[in-house]
Amino acid sequence: MQLKTSIVAISTLLLASCGGSESAVEEAPADELEAPANDVGAAEDDGSLFGGEEEQAAAAPQPVALSCDATAYCSGPLVVTANNLVLSRGDRELYVRGPATFQNRSNEDIRIVLSNKQADITLDNGSAASTYRGDITGMNKCRNSAQECFDADPNQFTTLVPGDSPARINLYMRGNLQTSLIPSLSEVATGTLVLEAYLVEAGRPARRIDITLSGIPIKNQITQ
Repeated sequence: MQLKTSIVAISTLLLASCGGSESAVEEAPADELEAPANDVGAAEDDGSLFGGEEEQAAAAPQPVALSCDATAYCSGPLVVTANNLVLSRGDRELYVRGPATFQNRSNEDIRIVLSNKQADITLDNGSAASTYRGDITGMNKCRNSAQECFDADPNQFTTLVPGDSPARINLYMRGNLQTSLIPSLSEVATGTLVLEAYLVEAGRPARRIDITLSGIPIKNQITQ
C-alpha cells in the first residue's frame, strides 16, 4: 500500500514538472527565441550576397572621358580649333589669316564672347603676328570683365547650341618681318595661337578663358 502511494506521488510530480516546461516554452518572449542558422535576415550583410564592393563599383556606369585633339583647346563643354590658318608675306610684313571655330560638346546651351584683348600667334621659326594691326570678325568683343559683360548685355554673347554647327571667327594677324628670320619663313609648318574669351555655361557665372592652341598646322604660301 505504501509502495502504491509512492508511485502515485512520483507520477504526480513528473506530470507537474512536464506541465511547467510546456508553460515556460509557450510563454517565452518571441525576442528570446534563437533565429535559425540559415535565416538571411539574421545574417550580417558583408556584401557577399550581392557581390563585394569592388564588383559593385565595376558594375556601376562610368563617366565617358571626353577626348581633345592635340591641336585643340578644350574647357568643359567648349572646343576651339584653328587648323586652316594661312601664312603669307609682303615687303615688310608677314600675314596669318584664317578661321577659328568654337563648338559645344555638351547637352546644354553655352554662350561665348571675345574679350577686347588681341590675338597673338608665334610661328615655329620664332616669327610673330597679332591682331593689333589686324582684326577679328565673326563674334562680338567686350571690354569689361566676364560677368560685367554678361550682366550688361547677355545678347552680345554668341549662343552655341548642342549639335549645331560651330561658331566661326576670322583672324587677320600682321607682324613685322625680322631680317634674321626671313630665310626660315618658307619652312614654317606650325604655330601657337593665343586668344581670350568669356564663357558662360548653364547655371554658372561667366568666366574668362585663356585659349592656347599649340602646334596648329600652318598652310605656308611663302617661297624662297
